[in-house]
Amino acid sequence: MKRFYKICLILCLVFTVAGAGCIIAAAAMGFSFTDSYNYVREKINGYTRRDLDSVEEKLEFPKESVKRISITVGSKDLSIVRGQGDQIVLTTEGGRKLFRSELDTNNKELTIKSISRRTHWFFYDYGYERAVLSIPRDVNLDTFRLDVGSGDFSSEELTSKSMNIQCGSGDIKLDGIRSETIDIQCGSGDIGANIWDSRENYRYNITVGSGDVVLDGHELEHDNKRGAWGKGTKSIDVNCGSGDIDINFLNNI
Repeated sequence: MKRFYKICLILCLVFTVAGAGCIIAAAAMGFSFTDSYNYVREKINGYTRRDLDSVEEKLEFPKESVKRISITVGSKDLSIVRGQGDQIVLTTEGGRKLFRSELDTNNKELTIKSISRRTHWFFYDYGYERAVLSIPRDVNLDTFRLDVGSGDFSSEELTSKSMNIQCGSGDIKLDGIRSETIDIQCGSGDIGANIWDSRENYRYNITVGSGDVVLDGHELEHDNKRGAWGKGTKSIDVNCGSGDIDINFLNNI
């Protein structure tokens, strides 16, 4: 048994040295490991007939049936765009479904959650996937809730009476939102928000650790990063750990 063990050990050392020598020789001759990886990946994706521009899933919901939206992003990326017509549309482009959705017609609540997958082929490229939620411009929601883990989220011209945003390490971009109550809870991700309103209409409650806060173009000093001020009837609550917050108002007097 000891002899067999020694023979196996010697063979392993020989193959290791030979392999290292081949790698060094290939690198000296201009061999590119990145190009080889990309070549194999493209071949595998080609053999599976994966069309990166194909629409994997398209779901439509009547806009009059939705007054509440709840989204859990997880590690996926999702964007909300301004739409037209009578339908709220969720589209996934790429090779697989990224989210599952459910419409509660009694409460008029649309729930969207990212799908957790355990399998992932090494050479199979999922980098081109994206999910887009199209909401017509004239849709005014009662509540909008968003929970982002490590994925990124962006939206344009979203209107809701109440907004609740929770962010772990992902980045959030809210462009042209309208809301009476905005609640933002941020861990280490960055959040940027452009609000269609005047800053005088809001009262603020901000608590930030090591992150930076820019409020309407003015960076808050350390002593002012914790506190409440303002006398408006609308409210913005921000609680941030180490992420950065940038809030701007697009309709100042």
